Amino acid sequence: MAWENVEERLKEPFKIQVPHNKGVVWFADGPLEINEWLTSIAQTDEELKELNIPRIRFLQNRWPIEKLLQLEWDGFASRRTILAMYVGHRAYILFFDGFTYRLAGLLEPKDQVELYELVLARMFQDPLFVPTEPKRIIDRRPDLVPVNELDYLQHHHEDLPHDQPQRPAKKSYLAKLLVGWVGNWIESPVLGFWHDESATEEEDYERKNVA
Repeated sequence: MAWENVEERLKEPFKIQVPHNKGVVWFADGPLEINEWLTSIAQTDEELKELNIPRIRFLQNRWPIEKLLQLEWDGFASRRTILAMYVGHRAYILFFDGFTYRLAGLLEPKDQVELYELVLARMFQDPLFVPTEPKRIIDRRPDLVPVNELDYLQHHHEDLPHDQPQRPAKKSYLAKLLVGWVGNWIESPVLGFWHDESATEEEDYERKNVA
């Protein structure tokens, strides 16, 4: 039977474990694209054959995927998207730069805000994901990405420390990190999408099919 125990196999590349009092977060030990991720866990020729479609479609056909944050810059390739894929009690955090989907982290259970903070804080400190300061950040799941103190923090972000640790000390850590870095460019929430004529075919597919 193809893809037997696939939900456990998905976790195999995530070797770095970060315990937390709300659950556990895992990271891969290096950059990981979804193409190599799925190919590495395939065990038979039949499974490899099933991967002969866009890898994001393979995932969408099996598990729900939704957008968490949308980062925007001016110019070409000006949007990057952070998504969550829900597999049982776990959430895989995906990153799309307009061309490539990458794995940013894995967390369990999938409903704990503090675990999203850990993964997202690490992403915002990694130039592979966020190379320069975005012009705008759109929060599509403010219940999972805690920016509820945004109004206060926007007027006090000058007082925040610049060398935040990767592990948050309290629930508002990610809000402080984001506001301290991008100032007044967050919108929460924003509905709908704008269409970029220069988008790749895969990005256009992603916009239509990912919630």
